[in-house]
Amino acid sequence: MLQLDIELQVGDFSLDVNLEAGRELISLFGYSGSGKTLTLEAIAGLRKPDRGRIAIDGDTVFDSTKKIDVPAHRRGIGYLIQDGALFPHLTAAQNVGYGLRRASRSDREARVLELLELLDLDGLGDRYPATLSGGQKQRVALARALAPKPRTLLLDEPFASLDASIRETLGNELLRLREELDLTILFVTHQLSEAFSLGERIAVFDGGTILQADSNQTIYRSPKSRRVALLTGPANVLAGVVEESSDKESFDA
Repeated sequence: MLQLDIELQVGDFSLDVNLEAGRELISLFGYSGSGKTLTLEAIAGLRKPDRGRIAIDGDTVFDSTKKIDVPAHRRGIGYLIQDGALFPHLTAAQNVGYGLRRASRSDREARVLELLELLDLDGLGDRYPATLSGGQKQRVALARALAPKPRTLLLDEPFASLDASIRETLGNELLRLREELDLTILFVTHQLSEAFSLGERIAVFDGGTILQADSNQTIYRSPKSRRVALLTGPANVLAGVVEESSDKESFDA
C-alpha cells in the first residue's frame, strides 16, 4: 500500500498530488511536464516535498510535520527509468546483483539466477550491455530494480524507446510480474493505449495535479470533467445545460 499526499514547488511549477495505491499497477498518464516524473522522484526520495506525507506499507518515509525524511536507499523502492542506465563495464548478471552487495555471495548469486530466469534472460548473464538488444537491456534493468525485493516499483516510461512489438511483450511480462511478486507498481506513460492496456487503474495528471484516479472503464466511460474526457480519448463534447439531475456526483463541464 502506497499513500501519497504532497505539495512540491519547482521553479514556477507546482505539484499537488494525492493518491493511494494497493497491490496493483497504476498508470500515471498525462502530457510531458504534467508532474508524473516529479511524483516518482518524491516517492523515491530523490526530491523532498515542501509539505505532506508519504507512507509505504504503513511505514512513513516522509512527513513534513513530523520532520521524517527516510533516505532513498532505505525506502524499499525499485526505480527504473527510460534508458535503463545499465553499467556498461558490468555483465548482465553483475548489473542485476549490483544492489545486493551487502548480501552473501551465495544469496546474491541465487537471487540473480532467479531473476534472470524470471525475466527470460537465461544464458545472458555473462553478456555485456553493448551486446544485448534493447528489450534485453530493459529486462536486465528491470531485474536489477527487483533484486532487493522492493515494496513498491516505480517505472518512468521504461519502454518508450522500444519498438511497439517489444513494448507489448514487456508490458505483458510486467503484468505477470505484478501478479507473481504481489507488487505496487506506478507506471509513467504519455501513451494513452499503454496506459489503458497496462494499468488496472489510471491516474490522469494535468498541470501538476491528479484530475481523476479510477479504473480504466470508469475513466473512459465516466470522466469526472471535460478535461479528463479530452485527455483520455476521442470525446464528443456538446454544449448543454443541466436542468435536473438525480446523480449526487457533480460533473465539471
